[in-house]
Amino acid sequence: VFLPAAPVLGILTFASTMLVVVSVTGTILTAAGKPRWTLTLTVPLIPLAILGHIIMVPRFGAIGAASVTAVFASLAAFGSLGAVYRLWHILPPAGTFGRSLFVSAVAYLVAVGWLASGFIVIVKLALIGLLIAASYLVLREFTDRELALARTVGWRIFPLEFLSR
Repeated sequence: VFLPAAPVLGILTFASTMLVVVSVTGTILTAAGKPRWTLTLTVPLIPLAILGHIIMVPRFGAIGAASVTAVFASLAAFGSLGAVYRLWHILPPAGTFGRSLFVSAVAYLVAVGWLASGFIVIVKLALIGLLIAASYLVLREFTDRELALARTVGWRIFPLEFLSR
């Protein structure tokens, strides 16, 4: 029943990831006393995104709307990353970026390859979420401090002790 929404969901999942980057970088800039930088980077994108939707939605429907959202979310994310770099001279680690691309590709392939309907869709999404978390654990993306924090809040899905360095 939901199969026609799959391409739109894929694009919007990417867009939401970019919006998480905007959120994190916006928090960094605000904490550094530069909240206006975030506004300066993102507010001009709003009328451009509206224009993009006006142009793309009649031609491409939901795919057009999702694509415009993804493009402008990406512009905001890369602009915000540039602002953080300008302020602190730091970028996300290249290894983290590469591992994230790999994990995302695997999760996407599993999601596309596993056809599900009804309640099984919820099970599918939950298992893919666990696959993503397990992949980051196996790839040692989490620091010892992050793992310790996870232990203190009671996250015991995986036996994290084997990841001690």
